Amino acid sequence: MEDQMTIEKTDVFLAKYFVGMNQPLNNKFIISLTAQTPNDSLKGDTEIKIYKTPPINIVNSLKGTFKYVCIAPDSCHILITADGYPKYKYIDESGLERPAKPIFHLRLILADNWKSGIANYDYMDKQGSWHSITDAPVIRI
Repeated sequence: MEDQMTIEKTDVFLAKYFVGMNQPLNNKFIISLTAQTPNDSLKGDTEIKIYKTPPINIVNSLKGTFKYVCIAPDSCHILITADGYPKYKYIDESGLERPAKPIFHLRLILADNWKSGIANYDYMDKQGSWHSITDAPVIRI
């Protein structure tokens, strides 16, 4: 498998993905990740733009984990689970800063070379309603 990305347990690496949304091409969903292999953690950002009425523009800070999942000797995938948090600080009514609640949930299954896969995700719009997207194609850019 010369196409496979080899990762040592001491590596930190960057990856950026385009997620197809099965909608018009001017919509955009980009995931930018920094993966840390010693503890199988990741962090990064997501940007979702959906041009409809009203338009949706969601930018999140992403935190999560990844792990290799093998269902057969030659059938391994990478499972990424992560939550997205608003990029702003949440100040409650008393003026104290509080941890923000997640407004985005990601489940990403990638090929073992980290280059392509599928995404399932949920996001909260500005009105507080949750929306779910399943089986969106993912490619590394």
